[in-house]
Amino acid sequence: MENKSSYKLGVRPRVSISLPQDKRDLSMLIAIQNHLVCGYITKDSGNRKVWYYRCENLEELENKIVPYFTQNNLVLSKRLDFESMTEALKMIRAKEHLTHEGLAKIKELHAQMNSQKGSV
Repeated sequence: MENKSSYKLGVRPRVSISLPQDKRDLSMLIAIQNHLVCGYITKDSGNRKVWYYRCENLEELENKIVPYFTQNNLVLSKRLDFESMTEALKMIRAKEHLTHEGLAKIKELHAQMNSQKGSV
């Protein structure tokens, strides 16, 4: 969430994906970026051995990332995180984040991410 007084509710939810990898696997991140034809690669500012593939553009998330990972199923908790991210993305596109109820739901989805356990 990005705080700013000019936003209707004082915050703006941001949807993104981030895939961290050790420096030795940087070529894999480059291959992912080339395959999906979106996103960018950046080095972790605190840990010089970690690189990230990131995508924050809503259109790229909807039109490239979501279809790819829907077709190529993720497993375990990452699948649940993906489903939460997809739900938040749909809510933002439907302008639900502009209501207190919608924003609360997005915050709830965010709080669940990276802590879920399960299997697909």
